[in-house]
Amino acid sequence: MNVTAKKTARSSGSASLLKQIVKGIESRPSSGMVWGQSGVGKSSTIGWIPGVVIMRFSDEDPWASLKRSGIVPKDLAILPVVSSWPMVMLVLQELLDEDHDYKAIAIDTIGSLEKLCHKHVTERDYNGDATDRGFLRYMVGYESSLVEWRLMLSALDALRDQKQMSVVFTGHSKTKPHRDPLLPDYDRHVVDIHDKTWNVTHRWLDWCFFMNRIVDVVTEENRSKGRSDGSRVFHTDWSAGYDAKNRFNIREDLDAGDNGKEAWSNIMEAIKKARQS
Repeated sequence: MNVTAKKTARSSGSASLLKQIVKGIESRPSSGMVWGQSGVGKSSTIGWIPGVVIMRFSDEDPWASLKRSGIVPKDLAILPVVSSWPMVMLVLQELLDEDHDYKAIAIDTIGSLEKLCHKHVTERDYNGDATDRGFLRYMVGYESSLVEWRLMLSALDALRDQKQMSVVFTGHSKTKPHRDPLLPDYDRHVVDIHDKTWNVTHRWLDWCFFMNRIVDVVTEENRSKGRSDGSRVFHTDWSAGYDAKNRFNIREDLDAGDNGKEAWSNIMEAIKKARQS
């Protein structure tokens, strides 16, 4: 490093970088995701996060029905319907700037959020053309949208660091063929957003649990049949069949209980236990 570069590096901070080394364990609210098939209980799970405020979207808004039926608390805090990408960023900025008692933000769903991001980029950069003459030309729209997506994740990080708010996404699943250079192709459950969006998000998440129903497959008269008693589970670690992960060294599946309150309690209990071990 030349002298000029050293001076520039020094001017970027008042203290020596070596003196800023952290050896202890830093505490930070987590970023997570609950994803799975429609109706498995994702929304009812996040509805029981203590101190949560829900970000909802016009294409998917079950919250009034969930409140009326008592599946989530009747006093659950719900933001106005978010209808544009600038409104997404405005909500996050207000949560950062204003005084409030919210301890978490839950975004329901990540697919709806991605649609707003792509629509915003299409209108801004491609004259509203969402076809292969605009946003989809050589798939560049998905790549250029990542700039906005990363800004959104940075805004969520600011809430985690400055407001001590945890972040939880929900997401729908879809089945997709997986190409493995070492194996024959096989199908996987994946989150229903574009691969580029998912790659960035998956790396950012502290935990990502796949919520699924327990199904037993039996063979009768040379035909396979699936049977389930409705029991549900959170898959917490990677499998060839689905994406799941966590940074807490949780390896076993978690019981999702009989309702959303039990489901969220089991997630938090597992994370708390892992952090203390």
